[in-house]
Amino acid sequence: MVFFSPLSIAGGMLMNRFRAFQCSILLLAGSLLLGCASGGLPQPVVDHNRDYDFTEVKTFAFVHRKSGPAESVVLSDMEINRVNNAFERALTMRGLTLVEKREDADILLSWLLVTK
Repeated sequence: MVFFSPLSIAGGMLMNRFRAFQCSILLLAGSLLLGCASGGLPQPVVDHNRDYDFTEVKTFAFVHRKSGPAESVVLSDMEINRVNNAFERALTMRGLTLVEKREDADILLSWLLVTK
């Protein structure tokens, strides 16, 4: 005759719950990885006059929109600063200089984030 102590039964139930928890975490992590891997990066849409000669452009300034279309995303100040900083880095790497006054800029830069 085999006897099981209450502690061994409780320990076995606890191990089964822990294994189920581990499996759930692995499934969740796998789902997240598959979801991130399948989408790819969104491609930006750039709108500019292709006939314009940009070789003479040396300075730029930001134009801040007060509002956009209904599909536009509302961003925090921190997110707006991140996007502006990314534009500034990219343009300064190409030799352009950010100016504070719009009147002093060769071009004005405006951007809008819209979801589909």
